Amino acid sequence: MFKSGIKNRSRALITSVIMMLLGFSLPAQKNFTLSKKYPPAQLQQDAAIITDAVLKMHPVIGIYYPKSYYETVFHKLQESITDSLTEKQFRLKLKLAFDELHCGHTEIWNSKAYIKLVKPIKLNFVPYYMVALDKKLYVATSINPKKDSLLKLGTEILKINNIPVDSILNYSMHFISGDGYNTTGKQLYLRTGLNYSYPSLFGRPDSF
Repeated sequence: MFKSGIKNRSRALITSVIMMLLGFSLPAQKNFTLSKKYPPAQLQQDAAIITDAVLKMHPVIGIYYPKSYYETVFHKLQESITDSLTEKQFRLKLKLAFDELHCGHTEIWNSKAYIKLVKPIKLNFVPYYMVALDKKLYVATSINPKKDSLLKLGTEILKINNIPVDSILNYSMHFISGDGYNTTGKQLYLRTGLNYSYPSLFGRPDSF
């Protein structure tokens, strides 16, 4: 019991260190904007630092897949960075790579500067509150009944802006942290969390 407790605390500490590294990998910028793009060389350097930390420190390495598997995953991540990216675009790339860790305690955070700029912005959301059940998407209610009342309670949504719902749900699952291959937690979050994650993953058009 004593050895197990020490091991678990060590894993928690290691994971926390990695999470801190991810949250502050991009340097602070006095003139930071949401649309600011970072050059590929800088992002590749950040990705290399993160890769080194994960491969050396993350407790999941060797549990689900051998170390060589994760070396390939993060090598492909670095190779995929061929153009300048915003913080958000870079973060989404990291999220896809980190989904391969199957670790619910490792997350990619927004920078403090990003959060500070986003908070006061009036963002455009999907006009209906949606619920995902059994790989399908349904209307729960309208966000603004006076403005959007065409779709009624229980209406099944097949596409959003020409993107099939099954594609939306499958893609979104990669951005929800979860332990192992248990998808129950991911599906539970996706049930209502899609209302908030959809705009981040698929954009905020002027109309839906």
